[in-house]
Amino acid sequence: MKDSAAKKLFWKYACNHFYIAHDGVHGEYEKLGGGDKEKESVWRAEYIQNRVERLTPNSFDILHDLKSANAGEAIPFLLKIDEFPDDYSKFWIAFTLNDLASYQSTTKENKRNALRQSEKLWKEILEKPKGITDENRKLVVPYMLEALEADDAEGYVRHYTQTKLKELQGTTRRWWQRR
Repeated sequence: MKDSAAKKLFWKYACNHFYIAHDGVHGEYEKLGGGDKEKESVWRAEYIQNRVERLTPNSFDILHDLKSANAGEAIPFLLKIDEFPDDYSKFWIAFTLNDLASYQSTTKENKRNALRQSEKLWKEILEKPKGITDENRKLVVPYMLEALEADDAEGYVRHYTQTKLKELQGTTRRWWQRR
């Protein structure tokens, strides 16, 4: 019983000890039986598998969960997504790939593939815009437009894409582009 409560708490915090400690529940987590590295490794693998199985291009909450879990091992699954309903979805998949590539635990091969794919997707948004679905347009709220000095959802995605591409292209010697 304790294990399931510890696992539930571990999952609630995306298998991330920083978040557990940050919210002051580390003591509770340990009392529930948390802290066993072997169990946590299994729970983390199950957590990531659970998220990956439910992943779609519009699964923004799952993308956030994967980033929170520092789940670089999810990169191969994200790379398989090749159809996007719109540029908003494409942007956030690229954004997540880019973030996951930055984690220390991510393998060099996964980093390389993630950075290449994020650059490719962001360039596609700028060169061949697809637009944004009405469903995703509702997710772009006024403060997001203001933050990127955009007039509409398309402008938000375009401006954010340009910013992320500039950051990516400023990467030291762009090692990830070499074969």
